[in-house]
Amino acid sequence: MALLGNVVIWGAALPIVKPALEIITPYYFLLLRYLVAAVFMLPLLFFVWPKHALASLKLIIPIEIVQIILSLGFLYAGLARTPALTASLIASTAPIFVTLGGLFFLKEREEKREWFGLSLSIFGTLILLLSSTTVDHTLSHNSLGIFFLLLYQLANMTYLLLAKKHYHHQNKLFVTAISCLVGLVGFSLLAPLLGPTPSMAYLFASPEVIRAVLYMGILGSPVALALLLYGQAKIEVSEATLFTYLQPLIYIPLSIIWLGDRFYPAQLLGLLLIVLGVILAESRRRQIKLHA
Repeated sequence: MALLGNVVIWGAALPIVKPALEIITPYYFLLLRYLVAAVFMLPLLFFVWPKHALASLKLIIPIEIVQIILSLGFLYAGLARTPALTASLIASTAPIFVTLGGLFFLKEREEKREWFGLSLSIFGTLILLLSSTTVDHTLSHNSLGIFFLLLYQLANMTYLLLAKKHYHHQNKLFVTAISCLVGLVGFSLLAPLLGPTPSMAYLFASPEVIRAVLYMGILGSPVALALLLYGQAKIEVSEATLFTYLQPLIYIPLSIIWLGDRFYPAQLLGLLLIVLGVILAESRRRQIKLHA
């Protein structure tokens, strides 16, 4: 349930954020996002501050730099240069990277049913990506954006594997609060270096920016990240990231309604294969629990 909640929040994120990036640079958007998130999370630190905070901070801060500064920096730089639907589709390939990383670095094992389900989901994602490319001709015109999105996948894979290995005994709310502070400090330093400083009066007069900042600052950072860390701690990292394949069920309808994108039969086929693959991959774990 925690991972499904994360899917709903992050699945809606890129279509909601995309209009704001027509007005503000990705890095100033992330600065405002984490400013809002820090306001909500700072009071929580008084209640979740651990006894051995220094040791925890030495572990958490470098890992969150990988996620917040590198991973999200690349993601939103890619989103600013590609259509929201294309960026969302590429972001949905995360389980391919994470599953392979889990096999090589965490020595996780996959059963035949899980491999079959994962293969179906990968095939469904490829259909979605290829159909969007064929119809909209997006990839050939946005090579730098695609490159940033692939760098995002590598940084995101690294973060998820590190979080799975090192966050098992960490308070997830404490990690989330520190993550928000890392984002605030990091993008306060980076945003002025990576783009022109926007007019704050103009930004706060823009409903697209306000909507995206509040959505990601409140739901996208504190709530969604806490749900991800909690859910990932309960199951294998490769199984947790399979839920990423459910995000098209959120972002494709939103892209159609919110941004006016078109939806094609091939994309429907891809969605059906993605859902079927997730169901098959998750059924073994449920069977094991029922017979335990």
